Amino acid sequence: MYNVKDYKVEISKVTEEDGGGYVAYIPELDCYGDGETIEQAIADVYAVAEDLIEIAREDRKEIPIPQYYKDTEDYSGKLSIRLPKTLHKHVRERAKAERCSINQLIITYIAMGIGDAFGRNESLMNKQEENVQSKILYLSLINETWSNLAKQQYDFFDVDFLPKDRGDLRI
Repeated sequence: MYNVKDYKVEISKVTEEDGGGYVAYIPELDCYGDGETIEQAIADVYAVAEDLIEIAREDRKEIPIPQYYKDTEDYSGKLSIRLPKTLHKHVRERAKAERCSINQLIITYIAMGIGDAFGRNESLMNKQEENVQSKILYLSLINETWSNLAKQQYDFFDVDFLPKDRGDLRI
């Protein structure tokens, strides 16, 4: 059916403080592999992908089609779209107000939309990283608080006002 090497692989470098090495990811199959080198990470993700595809075949599950890489030479740069007449009118009026062609206006808006989406994605990733750091700090504070409470509770029961001669009193 499909060869795992037909799938696009994304490579990310892991920081030294997180253990170093590389992580390989196949988006269509949502599987990861890692290794000390790029080659090891790719070999690992291919092994994971082969197992995943084998399990999917056994379970008669649908296997995603590989999205083959296309270089920029594979695209003509031409795009034909159909617009409702009212939208076409608004685009023409906006292009006239901006003193540019309809084509240039649409290119600008598409680029702005893609840039905005990229910025939002980057911002979301940074917020998620900050959120993880906040949760780690929060959990460490809770742990420290519980440790202090346990010590205070132990110190409370360690006072001298409790009768020492009662054998049935257990703490």
